[in-house]
Amino acid sequence: MCVPICKIMKNESPAGDPSRIFSFLTVLSSVITDPRDNRGKRHSLIFVIIVVALAVMAGRSKVSSIQRYIENKIGWLREITGMSDAKPVSRAHLPRLLSLINWQELSETTEIFFGVRIQCDTNGEWVAVDGKTLRGTADPDSGQSERIFAGVTHTTRTILGQTAMSGPGDDEITTARQFLKETGLEKGKVTADALHCNPETTSQINSAGGTYVTQVKDNQPKLRQRCETLAEEGESLGIQASTDEGHGRIEIRFAEFFDMENVPVAERWNDSGIRTLIVATRMTCNISGNGCTEEISYYITNEKIGKSQDELQYEFLTAIRGHWGVESDNWIRDVTFQEDKVRAKDKNQAQVMGILRTLAMKIFRAVGISNFQAAIEKFTDCTDKFENMLRRINFI
Repeated sequence: MCVPICKIMKNESPAGDPSRIFSFLTVLSSVITDPRDNRGKRHSLIFVIIVVALAVMAGRSKVSSIQRYIENKIGWLREITGMSDAKPVSRAHLPRLLSLINWQELSETTEIFFGVRIQCDTNGEWVAVDGKTLRGTADPDSGQSERIFAGVTHTTRTILGQTAMSGPGDDEITTARQFLKETGLEKGKVTADALHCNPETTSQINSAGGTYVTQVKDNQPKLRQRCETLAEEGESLGIQASTDEGHGRIEIRFAEFFDMENVPVAERWNDSGIRTLIVATRMTCNISGNGCTEEISYYITNEKIGKSQDELQYEFLTAIRGHWGVESDNWIRDVTFQEDKVRAKDKNQAQVMGILRTLAMKIFRAVGISNFQAAIEKFTDCTDKFENMLRRINFI
């Protein structure tokens, strides 16, 4: 799939480049396949993708609300897409059309066009890998929901790649390994939560020459015990700290470092190259003086971090904090875009909508938007500003 897209895009990332030839709409028209018979088609899948994406950027989440947006804005939507004969889609038909869209084609096109179909080229930036459940897709029989898995940079929150997950929850572990390999992120700097603290994943990154930081919890009880003992009895290599204040509270983070190279661990961890333990303490105090909370977490890394390496130590403190910050993107998806409230019986429809929410986040960040809710309200109230932004990033 990547080859024809890259031919169209000339292997470049054109977002924001006024000299490029193709708009995102044009590229989609050349890439997205339509499984329907040509006879009796009333609606273009390309039109559906574009206008649903615009509806999401205008704050619409549920299919019924998206359908009303299309119906109410049909004149403007025809004008900006150049599809003068486009018709409003009915509430009953819209989910069917969304379910026909090839999510992989849409995902890869989005990744390439809007910035970063990466092959291990993150300029040394830390990347968080994390999964998210689409709670509105729970199967009433199995109780399982559709999920997405993504890689996101710490500092710019750029979504580097996204893949769909179906089936049992432990599928995320194997999905992560495949994702790391296919994207080349296994060769870079990766943070992951405790689910991915397992010998196969950590040894994969270590063997590829990458660096990992992953939390150790009770899913690895023996390793966790080793970490706790070392933290109590071992010699500290140094402590780093950071402080943040906001929302009526002060948050202080400490990271203390310990050498793990000579700590005996199970043989299955031998290829993981565990070298350093990081004990992270987060203290949160209300400015009003109504109490403080303290949370202690354990992290391992294959990076050797020695005494007096203050700059390196602080980088890893920041990486741990950065992973938590990236996970807050899930909050944006759930609160701003109301992802968890959207019910979808069709799995493919849910994954397509997930990609379009990712697209909205990519676009907002590409133009320097940090307050998503304010942007949504502005674009809802003023279509001229919305259109100007869309043309600036070559969306249309």
